[in-house]
Amino acid sequence: MRDSDLATYERWDMTAPVVPPRSRFFNLSPAGFGTSMVECMTSYVSRLAQAHSVTPGVLHHREVMKYGPARRNMFGCGIKARSRSFTCGINATGGVAADFVSAIGKMTARNDLQYLTMLPWKPLFPSPLLMRGVAAWCPVCLTSWEQADKPVYVPLLWTLEVVKFCPFHRRALRLTCPHCGLPQPLLGQCSWVGFCTRCKRWLGSDSGNDDADHFSVLRQETPDWEIWVANQIAGLIEAGFHNPPLLTEAQLSQLTRVGTDLEGMSGFARILGVSVASVGHWRMGNRHPMLPVYLRLARVFDVTLVSLLTGKVSPTQIDSLNLAGVPHWRNLWARQRSGFDRL
Repeated sequence: MRDSDLATYERWDMTAPVVPPRSRFFNLSPAGFGTSMVECMTSYVSRLAQAHSVTPGVLHHREVMKYGPARRNMFGCGIKARSRSFTCGINATGGVAADFVSAIGKMTARNDLQYLTMLPWKPLFPSPLLMRGVAAWCPVCLTSWEQADKPVYVPLLWTLEVVKFCPFHRRALRLTCPHCGLPQPLLGQCSWVGFCTRCKRWLGSDSGNDDADHFSVLRQETPDWEIWVANQIAGLIEAGFHNPPLLTEAQLSQLTRVGTDLEGMSGFARILGVSVASVGHWRMGNRHPMLPVYLRLARVFDVTLVSLLTGKVSPTQIDSLNLAGVPHWRNLWARQRSGFDRL
């Protein structure tokens, strides 16, 4: 056969293709990945179960537990201000979050699920006053996603105790079902995201009263403060995708000394709503504050939370404290760490 005849036939590349490793479950893409509205791990688990036409309870008991997370009551709901559920640890910074990132990562062949939790900021945040014990949501967000035929999910932003408002719709998050008036766990055993775990009705409605303070540890402050906080946390979550350098204890010590030099130990402690002993620990470089205190530090230093927590704020930049709009706080109550939040 002549070369001219061969030219009329299609040439096949017989090189064997590179086949990626197979996963037992769908390689489901997290909603909002790379943005401030990335979904939380509990939401991802629920959507993963829905994608395989099983309930989250079946997925956990039949599959997830094979990969490491201990047998616990996964679907509890901390309905009192000082109680916590095991489930809130899945989105947090401790061993529970690390276990679920590892287990769900093995099931789905994904190695980026740590960004669905607060693990990127683990060195900075103690567990008290970090995560909610019950679910919170913006009805407008849920409804808009449902009407646009987009995935309905729970952003990591909504799972933090300090976030009381939706930064996009500038309205308070709901904490109880508009139909039956009951709080919701962060992960429903037999229901999907967006539906009440009790009465099974849609949570996107905004009817009925919402006794949010009864299910929160931190009381809600003025709308201006809460919207500022929500925007700061949104920026923090987005910054976590870039693995920035974190504020060191030495840097925190220097900044604390600036504050105490300007206001005195007791005055600075009163502004932050903490004890003088806590301020002393930060000056000595022994401990890190809780997230609500970091927010107050950012506000009085007149910087963004991301700049503060990534070590970009120099003590030489601060010559006075900005107290405008900072709410008066009673001393913050710090809970004992639960046993399941192991490091």
